[in-house]
Amino acid sequence: MSPPEKETNPLSMGLLFFACIIAFFFAGKIFGNGGSKLVGQSAPTIDLPLLTSEASFSTNAHHGKPILIDFWASWCGPCRMQAPIVDHVAEMFEKDGLVVIGVNTSDAEGDARAYLKNHKFSYPIAFDGDRSVASSYGVTSFPTMVLIDKDGKVKAVRSGVTSADTLASLVRDVL
Repeated sequence: MSPPEKETNPLSMGLLFFACIIAFFFAGKIFGNGGSKLVGQSAPTIDLPLLTSEASFSTNAHHGKPILIDFWASWCGPCRMQAPIVDHVAEMFEKDGLVVIGVNTSDAEGDARAYLKNHKFSYPIAFDGDRSVASSYGVTSFPTMVLIDKDGKVKAVRSGVTSADTLASLVRDVL
């Protein structure tokens, strides 16, 4: 004897469907900041050597300008997908005063330099050899992007690959 078939309540199914639709559309807003406690707070200071020149990068030197930070590693596949998007956004908003900095972390310096020999970016790349800056920003996965507004406050934190449209929209909010 087989078990009796359960009736499906149309109201329950409708509510479940509606909840799934709402979760899909708002997932980016709910998880867009990755739960970062930094959003709304003053951004930690960055002072790192650049891999792309003999200079260094300091957030203090860019006070009053919006800053986009891309934390990445050469071995990270999603970082490789994100890099051209960040490069495109950097070029798109350079004339508007956006400062973009890539921060290589969790790599040996030689590996980072080797990667950069084969990949050119329109923005400078800094090296966070001891992960102290990544740690101060709460970076636990790659890529992670942090957007800082003109007042030095963290406006958004995004982990994983972010589309060009979404990234451009976030940047427009801080210009």
